[in-house]
Formats: sequence, C-alpha cells, structure tokens
Amino acid sequence: MTKENNGKAARRRTVKKLLIVSMCALSLTLAFLSFRGTNRFDNDKNRPMQFGLPMNGHMPRRLGGSGHRQSRYHRPSQRRRTGKVSEPFDESGMDPHAVAVRFREDLLQQMESKDEIALLEDVLEARMHLVQIVGIEEEVVRSPKNSYHGVYGRFCRLNFAVHKENPSSVPMFRDIVGNSDCLDPFEMDLKKVAYLARERDRQGQENNNQQVPKLLNFTAAAFHESRCGSTLVANSMIAMDPEKHRTYSESAPPFSAMREICGQTFEYCSETQAAKILQDVIYLMSRTDDPKEERVFFKFQSTTSQFISVFQMAFPNVPWMYVYRDPVQVMMSHVNDDPQLKRAICTKSRISGRHPKAIRDIAHRHGYADSRELEPSQYCAAHLATLTESAVNNLNDMAIPVNYDLLPNILWEKIIPRILGRPLTQREIDNMEAVSHDYSKGRGQRAGEFKGDSEQKAHAASKAVKEAADEFLKPSFDQLNEFKPKLLQ
Repeated sequence: MTKENNGKAARRRTVKKLLIVSMCALSLTLAFLSFRGTNRFDNDKNRPMQFGLPMNGHMPRRLGGSGHRQSRYHRPSQRRRTGKVSEPFDESGMDPHAVAVRFREDLLQQMESKDEIALLEDVLEARMHLVQIVGIEEEVVRSPKNSYHGVYGRFCRLNFAVHKENPSSVPMFRDIVGNSDCLDPFEMDLKKVAYLARERDRQGQENNNQQVPKLLNFTAAAFHESRCGSTLVANSMIAMDPEKHRTYSESAPPFSAMREICGQTFEYCSETQAAKILQDVIYLMSRTDDPKEERVFFKFQSTTSQFISVFQMAFPNVPWMYVYRDPVQVMMSHVNDDPQLKRAICTKSRISGRHPKAIRDIAHRHGYADSRELEPSQYCAAHLATLTESAVNNLNDMAIPVNYDLLPNILWEKIIPRILGRPLTQREIDNMEAVSHDYSKGRGQRAGEFKGDSEQKAHAASKAVKEAADEFLKPSFDQLNEFKPKLLQ
C-alpha cells in the first residue's frame, strides 16, 4: 500500500514538472513572437510606436489578415531585429537611367526566389496594388533633404470589381481589401518601386501600341468633416461610370503619407517630404492594368483635413472638395452613436488624455486655460473645428466646399461638369442619381434606401450640443458657406 502511494506521488511530481516546463516553453515562444512583431521603437523607451496605420501601439496589422503570417517579402521588422538599418540615398542630380538601374538592383538583392522577382514585375505592370505603407523611424529621420527614405509599401491584388458593381455595399477601401486576396501582402521600398514604375510608364508612352500599364487621370479629391455625406460623394464618383472610373474611399496609404509617416507635427520628416511620399503613393495607386479605366478619385479620412496643405503641395492643380454639414447635425451624428460622448470618435482623444495641439489651441482661443476644462460636447465641437478651420485656412482656386444640404444634385448639376469641362451624359446622371437613393454605407443588414434625418437631428439636439456647435463650429461653417469657388464660376 505504501509503495503504491509513493508511486502516485512520484507520478504527480513528474506531471507537475512537465506542466512547468511546458508553461516556460509557451512563455518563451510568446515572448519571441512578440519581439518579432515589433516594428518600431521609441528612442527613449523600448515600446512599440505607431507608424503607418494607427494600430494602438502595435506593429501595423497586415490588411486582410491577422498580421502574424509570414510575409512573402522581407519585412522592416527583420531588418530592425538584425540591426541592419538601410542607408539613405539621394538620387537628385543623377542620370535617371542610372538611378533606375541602381534601384532595381537594390530591390533584387533583397529577393530570394524567382517568385519574389515575379512579384516586383507584377507591381511594375500594375497587376498588384498598394494597400498600406509603413515607415522605420531610424531610417525616416535620416532622409535626404529633398527626398525621403525608410518607407515601405505593401502590395496585393485588389478586386475593384466588387466596388464597381455595388458601391453602397462595399463603400470603403477596407471593404475592397476584405473582398480581395490580401491575406499575405508583400513589401518593398516605396520610393524605389515608385521610381521604377514611373520609368516603366515612360517607356510605355514611347511605345504607342502599349495599352497597359497606364496612369489614370487624378480627377478630383474629397476631404470632409465626418458624418456629412462624403461617402455618398465617393459612391457617386464610381457609380457615374464604373467601367472607366476607380475610386478610393478612405484608403490607408494616403492617410499614412499625410498624417503618420512624418508625424502629426512633422517631427520625423518635413511637410515637403510628406508631400513627396504622398506623390509616390497616389502615383502607384493611380496605375492600372485595365485598358478601360480612365480616371481615379480619392476620398480621404476626415482627420486628413488637418493636412490639406500637404495635399496641395503634392497636387497643386487637382480640384478638391470639402464636404461639410450644419454644425448641430454633424454633432448629433456623433451623439447618436454615443449619447454620453464617452466613446465617440470626436472625443476619443479626450478620453485617452492625449489632447492634440490643434484642440488645445482652439480651447485657448475660446478663453479656456486648458482643453481639459472642456465639457464632452465642447470637446467634440473643438475636434470638428480642427477639421473645418483647416479647410477654411487652405481654401484656394482649386477648392470646392460642398454643403450637405446641396447633395446629391450639385454633383451632377455643377461640380463634376465643371471639373470635367463637359456636360454629363444622361446615363452618367442616372447612375449617380440611382446610387444616391441607397444608404451610402449599406453593408449587410444596413442596406436600404437613404432617408434624410436633418430635421430629427436638429430637433433632438440638447442645449449643450447647440451651444458647443455655435461656439466652436459656426464661424468656420459660415466661412465655408460664403466661399465662392473659382472652379464653379
């Protein structure tokens, strides 16, 4: 009996040891994977930083997947781990052909198989599309003065057909990505591949018989205040002529180029360098292997309104719309999502405690010693004012403010005919009018006919919302209303 009990005790000790060993092994594995996932580090603290898409301090997620699968291309995180920081290269003043040869050799040296070499050719032939960009701080801060360095693009084949067929059910760029084979995007140096793409297109222009790849005409862009009808504008652009048009609605790469790579206060690189990154991003996203496509439109995220100056520097001759709405109605769209304004987009930074400088400045202008003194409704209005005031400050000859109350008719009656320099066909008008009857973000069960809600929003607004809207938003709203666009004269 004693021997049997001792045997059981021994077995229990053995099982316990095995469990301890297993837990240790699991902990080491998780630590290793976490280290592999780190993309950038703060100079002062060993913690992940946001760069590229904002991902709550973690490595930017690879769109369409978990972000943990092995990429088919060398990732910046691998270079970061090995300590091999890429050296900057200033191509200004060099022979273009020599630069192209060097850039191609640089990219090929990082490739390990014929499949990877084929992927480069797919990008240059516009068979693969840019879906995300990320930057490596150690490389970006060492950028040449007249160029940039350390920015990497991620590519996959996008299924634009789903957007062309039904814009209202696939309204956003992330929806297109989700309907594409983007689980395993591959990565390469953005500046180098953009340079080679331009060289490929130049050669194609010299060959008059070559139809694709080709560069689409960047016809117009749209900035917006949020919750103001901007998605309807984007849907109208693609619905007008789906075969000939491509529209990017809140796509990731331009957002990162304008707002993230160089930093929100340009602490990593200059505004001029941000504009150069944006030029390369838009160039790559405007190339096509579809001979029927002719034009491309971009609708950017609302917070890029704070960086309209970067867009203007990159594309001074491209018309841009600014979609806005009655201040109370816009605020009520945020309040309806979160009546206490604790999790609303417009108060997100208030809850986090990291108040952006733009909001602090607005609070000071309105007589508050600190933005922390603002009530939730005031903070929401101040956030929205950072967007509308930026639009007002950047109004120029290419600007077209678009009041929500004038949508959708103003698009086919005035704006698009003036931008294109011709009257629209009846088919184009019918297509735009048809999509305007659908709820612009009608995914799944939300699909259906659009119903106006302006009167309901105004009636339901609290005194606090009305006062905040009047204090912080009314001045810029009036200025946008009063502006006379030169393009529409």
